[in-house]
Amino acid sequence: MALGFLGLGVMGMPMALNLVRSGQELLVWNRSEDKAEALRAAGGPEFAARVERRTVVHMGTTSPDYSRGLAADVRVPGGSYVEAPVSGSGVPAETAQLVAMLAGDPEDVEATRPLLGPMCRETVLDVQAALCDALYDNRLIAEQARGPLRRGQRLAVRAVSSRPGLSAGLEELLGHG
Repeated sequence: MALGFLGLGVMGMPMALNLVRSGQELLVWNRSEDKAEALRAAGGPEFAARVERRTVVHMGTTSPDYSRGLAADVRVPGGSYVEAPVSGSGVPAETAQLVAMLAGDPEDVEATRPLLGPMCRETVLDVQAALCDALYDNRLIAEQARGPLRRGQRLAVRAVSSRPGLSAGLEELLGHG
């Protein structure tokens, strides 16, 4: 079965490469053509223009409204849609250690689940709230980073304020001078 893969950013590229390396036939598309070239060189042809009789697996963390709209657009021509946002970042994507949260029609979800093995160490079935779980996970990660970032900001302000020349240069660089 050929899979289509859209989006070859920081996480998408290593995820797609893991699929190609596992022997999965992959049809790739990316907004900027140059990123798709690396995958085509690894064996991934162009992305199919139609979704009829195909399953679209959306692994991005997008708003629920966007996801519902995409699902409706895929189903109109006879395609299937599975929500599979992942929790992780660049390194887990490179090392196939992501966690996918799956939602959709149960038959489509079960057919999709084994295909995620080359990218994910775990798949979680939560038909009602996969995307909300991913958004919550991302918020927790951001909250955990907030404290160290604030401490760093305070240290930087102290360092800059104790050196008038550096302070003026920084303000000019930031457009505040």
